[in-house]
Amino acid sequence: MNLENRIKDDAEIVELYWQRNEIAIEYTQQKYETLCISISNNILSNHCDVEECLSDMYIATWNTIPPQKPNSLKMYLCKLIRRISINKVTYNHTEKRDTRKTISFEEIETDIQQNFLDDNMTDDNSHLTAVINKYLSCLSEKRRAVLVQRYWHSMSLLEISERTGIKINTVKTFLAREMQSMKNFFIKEGVYKSE
Repeated sequence: MNLENRIKDDAEIVELYWQRNEIAIEYTQQKYETLCISISNNILSNHCDVEECLSDMYIATWNTIPPQKPNSLKMYLCKLIRRISINKVTYNHTEKRDTRKTISFEEIETDIQQNFLDDNMTDDNSHLTAVINKYLSCLSEKRRAVLVQRYWHSMSLLEISERTGIKINTVKTFLAREMQSMKNFFIKEGVYKSE
């Protein structure tokens, strides 16, 4: 039976989680497993670790919905698999971290956590998400794609270059400029400390 033909809407799948119906996991796998594997693999590059993280993500999804009721199951799962995969990298490389895979998060998270004016903003995510979405909506499709590929899907500079046709050095320069531009936007929006 093709599950996706019966339930296509994230809200319906989330409702199944709320009903504690285990078929919700099957629908989630059918609809989003390939995407979640891709995100985790971009961070870990280890099949066994990716499988472990995927399993942990399904457990976390089951354990957090309810009480959570995400508007976008896709975004919720992406956040979970990213966090779980990053934690796995940290665990695997406590003393000798693989910066090739974790630099994209370190580039933004340390600075962001220290400089947002509202300490609770990154815990709640709703206000931060709205500000980031507002910024991304101002960008051209290509600029937005580069940022999302780097900071959401954890793609390497080489992968971004191959996907977009932009030279690696140009991608690197572009990302540095965009990070500064994003900080300036956050300052203008009143959510980030000015230097």
